[in-house]
Amino acid sequence: MLAKVWVRKNWNTNRQKLSKIISKMVLYQVALITFFILEFFLLGEFVLLFTSIPYLLTKIVAAFFCFIELTSINENIKAVYGLNFFQMFKHLLSRVKEVKDELNDLSSKIEKHLQLKVLF
Repeated sequence: MLAKVWVRKNWNTNRQKLSKIISKMVLYQVALITFFILEFFLLGEFVLLFTSIPYLLTKIVAAFFCFIELTSINENIKAVYGLNFFQMFKHLLSRVKEVKDELNDLSSKIEKHLQLKVLF
């Protein structure tokens, strides 16, 4: 009996979360489709007067939605693990740059060494 109560409570919570996720997905898709249609039929030529990027407004809206979701993911990671996703990503990029620079230095040293061997 206790298990049934626990399952029902968790089912309602999961169903509510799923309902929120689905409604947000539908809202995002409707907004993107609406901006695409507006830009395709009405604003496309006007936007192309100022920039050569096709469907610029649709891309801006999509990037905005991506930013919203990344911010939400960052908040969840911060709440669970206490880590900031953006700082971790920034640190990862700086470390990749360091490794790239080290590899470039190493490859230039190897090239110089090989050129010296060819000369002698």
